[in-house]
Amino acid sequence: MYARMADKDHALPMYQRALDANAGYDEIYFNRATVYAETGKTDEAKWNYRMAIAINPLSHDAYNALGSIYLKDLERYGADVQALYEQATRAFPNDRDLWNNLGYVYTKRQEWQDAYRAYRRALEISPDFTLAWQNLRAIAPHITGAKDDVFLKQGQIFPQAEQLMAARHFAEARQLLAPLEAAAPGSFRAHFDLGNAYFGLHDLDHAVAEFTAAAQLKGDSPSVWQNLGVAEEQAGKKDEARAAFEKVLQLDPKNEAVRQHLGQLH
Repeated sequence: MYARMADKDHALPMYQRALDANAGYDEIYFNRATVYAETGKTDEAKWNYRMAIAINPLSHDAYNALGSIYLKDLERYGADVQALYEQATRAFPNDRDLWNNLGYVYTKRQEWQDAYRAYRRALEISPDFTLAWQNLRAIAPHITGAKDDVFLKQGQIFPQAEQLMAARHFAEARQLLAPLEAAAPGSFRAHFDLGNAYFGLHDLDHAVAEFTAAAQLKGDSPSVWQNLGVAEEQAGKKDEARAAFEKVLQLDPKNEAVRQHLGQLH
């Protein structure tokens, strides 16, 4: 309560009393560390965050908080923050931000292969993670053969594929996008663009499959639901098309084109 009221002078003694009663409660150490960090007592904050992690190695907030302190002085804490993020990525192997932060630490320490591995792992988790892609591209000159990495090439693949589709070269666009989609099944953009390529080829079954995969990844995109609805409508799947169009209107109530499609479904 004192911490929430910004009464840090009273908060710290209360946390000590709580620890005297129960020294195995990681949240008390975490809260006390946060108060120390806010008052500029960095050493005390670090010690308490480390205690919180020692008690609870799955304390995601403690990893982030301690990491943010270390990252402010990498020259001094480089080995500490590297060990911290290596532990954090073992605890949370599917956290893209932790992998990206670990890659950043490796980059600053010029450990290029490890940095490449970390950034690539971040992209495997979240292929549309722009920051990790930018970081991967920045260190690519230090990695033999990196220029052929499909994750690295996606910054070129998407614009090229969209140019091809604008010129109605749908087969070439599909051929360009398919390897990226296979390597990055979690990429919304790969599924969405590949769905457009299949739609342009009048391959409605594959278009529906790709738009459905894209919608599962990013369900708040009116465009993907609209494209899915049109593909299902043309495939004769009226009930499915109606459901997709209704989803569009939930997200974009002013979409008159979709209202017209709905009006034509009987």
